[in-house]
Amino acid sequence: MTASITKTPDPELIEGGKAHDITPSYRTGIIRKVCIFILLTEMCERLCFYGLSGNMKLFLSKRLDFSSEMAASMTTVLPAIIYVTPLFGGWIADTYTGRYNAILIFSCIYIAGCALMSASAYPGSESSVMFMIGLYGFVGLGSGGIKPNVITLGGDQFDATKPEEAKQQDAFFNYFYWAINLGALVSFGYFSDLVLNGSGSIPQADGFLAVFVICTSAFTLALILFVAFSGRYIKNEPNGSAFANFTSSFISAARSSWRGRLVLAGFIAQFLGWLISTASAFMSSGTGVSPALVMSLVGMLLCVFGLVVVILFCEDPQWVFAAVAASTEKQQPENDAKVALRTSITVADAEKVQVVDTVQQRQREGSRPSRSMLRSYSLSMSLDPMGGTLPADASSAAACADKTYEVLRVMPTLMFSVVFWVIYNQMAANFYSQCCQMNIYFNQQGGSQLNASMLSVVDCIAIIVCIPLFDAFLYPLVERVKGSPYTPLQKIATGFVTAFLAMVSAITIEYLRRAAPILEGAVSKCSTKNQLMSDLSVYWMVIPYFLIGVSECLISVPLYDISYNEVPEELRSTTQAVQLFMTAISGAIAGAISKSLSSYIKNNLNQSHIEYQYYVAAGLAVVALPWFMYSSRNFKYKAKDGGKAEQEKLDSQKLSELTVPEL
Repeated sequence: MTASITKTPDPELIEGGKAHDITPSYRTGIIRKVCIFILLTEMCERLCFYGLSGNMKLFLSKRLDFSSEMAASMTTVLPAIIYVTPLFGGWIADTYTGRYNAILIFSCIYIAGCALMSASAYPGSESSVMFMIGLYGFVGLGSGGIKPNVITLGGDQFDATKPEEAKQQDAFFNYFYWAINLGALVSFGYFSDLVLNGSGSIPQADGFLAVFVICTSAFTLALILFVAFSGRYIKNEPNGSAFANFTSSFISAARSSWRGRLVLAGFIAQFLGWLISTASAFMSSGTGVSPALVMSLVGMLLCVFGLVVVILFCEDPQWVFAAVAASTEKQQPENDAKVALRTSITVADAEKVQVVDTVQQRQREGSRPSRSMLRSYSLSMSLDPMGGTLPADASSAAACADKTYEVLRVMPTLMFSVVFWVIYNQMAANFYSQCCQMNIYFNQQGGSQLNASMLSVVDCIAIIVCIPLFDAFLYPLVERVKGSPYTPLQKIATGFVTAFLAMVSAITIEYLRRAAPILEGAVSKCSTKNQLMSDLSVYWMVIPYFLIGVSECLISVPLYDISYNEVPEELRSTTQAVQLFMTAISGAIAGAISKSLSSYIKNNLNQSHIEYQYYVAAGLAVVALPWFMYSSRNFKYKAKDGGKAEQEKLDSQKLSELTVPEL
């Protein structure tokens, strides 16, 4: 009997990102033996985050004596901060530290923030300053460094060129979203009740302190395990030049094209809009047209301008290649010599010259050449007729333009996701307030009350249940009916429909709630200023919560897929960061909508019109859906277009490596 011996891998191969080429035992079950520790880290980070933020409004109003309006504004602006810092975290990972080191560094910062928040919740010594520094400073920065890199590090563990690992990678993205919602499920299901009613030996007065300490401990333990098994991870080295080259290529293209300049202005406008909106959230709206309202509206308009511009001019950003081609025309005499030389070499070269001539002819006529034609042209113009090698400046310009195109072409999809996140944001503040003035007794008759934030478990359960059901039954059924693949963009479009239905159901329930009689003497513990409950069961809110969970399955998971598989490998963390930044933009827009309609929302919702915000969110979905379907109609998937895109890339590479014989 012969024993099977597995060769111990060289650590340098793993650190250098070449573990795909070796076969240690743990490479045979990557998710179970490698990614499990990455998933555990994400689950505990989300448990920690939702444990801290899910009860934030209640902690601010009950323990730190913030007004209802200010507590709601600060709850809304939290995602605006949490989801902008990934831009920094993605840049750091792609440029300097690599994904693993970035996760380790920012996790330590995160845990320090959790410790500060725990100290700020000590009964009798609550500190708003310590709480703000811990949450908005340390946790905000730490979360930003973790979020764009955890899922990307997990995706890096698979070799997508191998069918069996490509299938595991698809499963990993689903498990990743499961991990997020398992953490959220524990947080909303247990922690929300703990802070309101206490539990066992933990008195109600110590509820917030206990939750914050448990969160800190759980994430610390997960980080220890993440580091302990780090020898199994594939850790791709950072490519500092990749981000720099992308930025340089994008700015160069923007200088050479009015479309590019508008896109650059759009991204700048989004960041400025986020900055202004975030600042306005810390200001009291007061009555009438207040400075806070003006700032919030200005920030929203800047964000909307930026989103629209990027959608319009990045649907097919071939202006990136036109910029490279235009730069070569400055050296036209030399280019003419190159073309003349290449025409005498081979028939294949003659065909390339025809491409060059066609591009130049179309440019003179004012029409737009195709993307592949522009790429071939820009690469062709960079050949050296004397030595046959591609000069560094010319080759990098052409290659960077190609990668810049790949990143920019997914931007419209990410921009449209803002509409969904505006709808999703309704759960954090408006759904919560609405639930608190419904019948929130567990048994609907008296006794213990349900913390309204516990209804968020419905969203988590919907995701945990629907993801495997959709993959196993719904998606195959749809593909059989339509006779073609159910693409990620089609799933996102369907998600907009279910998100719209979530708003319709919330509007309907609010009208029913206001029409229901008041439960005399039934004071809601989670409401602001001890409001009385309406005699309508809070369990009706399961419907909009569940529909938003379904929308997440259809929108958020495909967004992870697109942000990973449709962009260059070395820019995946950066693209994931941009996707997360869209959540911050949605927070800015949702905050502006909330401030604009603040005069219609009182502490007592029976004297308010909270449904107005739902109408606005539903209207955004109605506008976005047909526009999204039109904008994404010609999107080409790297792995699902018959290999056309990959063949174009190989053709360009062969062209760049063409050796021209000396005369």
